[in-house]
Amino acid sequence: MKHKRVKMVFLVAVFFAAGAVHAHDTYYRIDTEPRETADEQIKLKDHERKTMEYLDEKEKAERIEQSEEFCRIGDMYYEKGEIEKAVAYYERAIMFDENNIYAHERLTAAAETRDAMEKAVSERYHRAMEYLRKGMIDQAIDELVIEIKGNPENEMLRIRLKEIETRYR
Repeated sequence: MKHKRVKMVFLVAVFFAAGAVHAHDTYYRIDTEPRETADEQIKLKDHERKTMEYLDEKEKAERIEQSEEFCRIGDMYYEKGEIEKAVAYYERAIMFDENNIYAHERLTAAAETRDAMEKAVSERYHRAMEYLRKGMIDQAIDELVIEIKGNPENEMLRIRLKEIETRYR
């Protein structure tokens, strides 16, 4: 009977040990994918990369086209003598495509024309407009007030001062 009991304990121990080994094996079981699934994933990643490249190129082309359109508008304003608006459009063209050499050339020419026109009024007027473009409103107004005191018959200065005060204050 004792021998039978030992045998029974042994069988129970083997049974539980086998179960533990079996559970241990399922814990470390590794699922592998069929080869086609990996190939499909590679194809999907390649397609995604090509799509992103296409969209990047499309966006670049649209930005170049937009830059060229701003240059055309700037040219139109320049021809009409509205130099400040032309400068603004050339600057926008450069924002869309910083490699647009034509926009850089036209911006330089328009800015030089604008500066010459301002200096023709007076050096102080030119300085006031530079302050205004930099957002330094109080300094621009101060320069115009001093210029008006020195040149009281120039009505254009008074109009410009009134415009600045109305717009920015």
